[in-house]
Amino acid sequence: MMCYLCPLDQLYGRRRLALLAVGVGVLLLLFSAGFEHSWKHVCAPANSSDVTQSFRGVYTDRGAYDGFDIRHYIQTAAVVVGTATFLISATLWGEVWDEHFLRLRLVVVINMAKPAQGTYTCTLREDMLEKAKKELNEDPKTRLLEIKALRERVEKVPGLRSRTEDTFLLRFLRARKFDQERAYKQLIQYYQTRKENPDVFENLTPKRVQFLLEAGVATVLQDRAPDGSRVIVFRPGKWDPDKCDMATVIGNNYLTLSKLIEEEETQVCGVTMLIDLKEVGWHQAKHISPFTAKKFTTIIQEAFPVRFKGLHYLNEPTFFDVVFAIVKQFMKEKILRRIHIHGDKMESLHQFLPADILPVDYGGKLPPLSSKQWMEKLVSCEAHFADENKFGFLDMTIPANPKTGQDATESLGGTFRRLNVD
Repeated sequence: MMCYLCPLDQLYGRRRLALLAVGVGVLLLLFSAGFEHSWKHVCAPANSSDVTQSFRGVYTDRGAYDGFDIRHYIQTAAVVVGTATFLISATLWGEVWDEHFLRLRLVVVINMAKPAQGTYTCTLREDMLEKAKKELNEDPKTRLLEIKALRERVEKVPGLRSRTEDTFLLRFLRARKFDQERAYKQLIQYYQTRKENPDVFENLTPKRVQFLLEAGVATVLQDRAPDGSRVIVFRPGKWDPDKCDMATVIGNNYLTLSKLIEEEETQVCGVTMLIDLKEVGWHQAKHISPFTAKKFTTIIQEAFPVRFKGLHYLNEPTFFDVVFAIVKQFMKEKILRRIHIHGDKMESLHQFLPADILPVDYGGKLPPLSSKQWMEKLVSCEAHFADENKFGFLDMTIPANPKTGQDATESLGGTFRRLNVD
């Protein structure tokens, strides 16, 4: 028998031949179970999900894919089915077999698949869906598949108890423009940061920082900015360092961001910060060291799934340049380009945030700024934030390598970063 296999061995190589044998065996097994019917019949089992049905259009109508590289569909289907371990890489499939075989193989794979299910229901308006598609690479047809792929990786991380519901995972996908690798790494860092900074996150709930909420250190405007972003007003001059440290202030701001990011429109449009430095003195500024500056910027920039659309500074004190020089070195270039320093010139601020959405405190047309409503909203979510504290890394002696669990996608071709389905 070996003599008959030698020509094939020389032609394809042992590895390819072995994988071919596995693929053929799987095909024969599936055909014996009833897949020998026509493609159209195979492509339309009862109770199929909309997502799976959207794939089937590729095979029943050649014009549906219009020259699109069918190997991407095989990659996506493999993630859904969990068959990545025996699928040959997309490149190899394209080199060895023709398109007709690929189409037939993909029909089989999809019919093996369980529909991508979840509890998520999109609340975005049509204009927001279009914005998400244009700016974040979001596709409603494959959204659940993206979530499922990310969930499968996260569930394999040793020592991590992560939230895995659709709405939670979707925040990271949107924050990283549906790049699977970047979304995964940010989620891991999200939990690493919580574990590594107990002074900020241990038992962090609204009631723990209620005195800061009452003082109005951070609050949120009722109306959105023209670009759709939520506007947070941060007033560090309301912070009394004798009552709490900087870590508590960071936790206070973190809770506000956490609540805002639950809103799908905010996930798409982001957040704008209005930083009012009125009443800030050396009493507060002396607590801003390179250590605290790095901690704050790392938590907000790297580990939290939010898009910062602008940072607007008002009423800067005379020593602002000294303090800002400390913070600036830890900011990303992209964030630095979105910083605007207005001084006490409200007309300059109004070029970005119109008077119609601002309180009279900032030359606006609305009543004076009050933090009461936002404070009450956060405090009403005490149980939710207490539950959030139950998740995280259980044992940080186990390294949380971002590559852990990568096998869910890496065997599909080595550079699988996003589910490329049009």
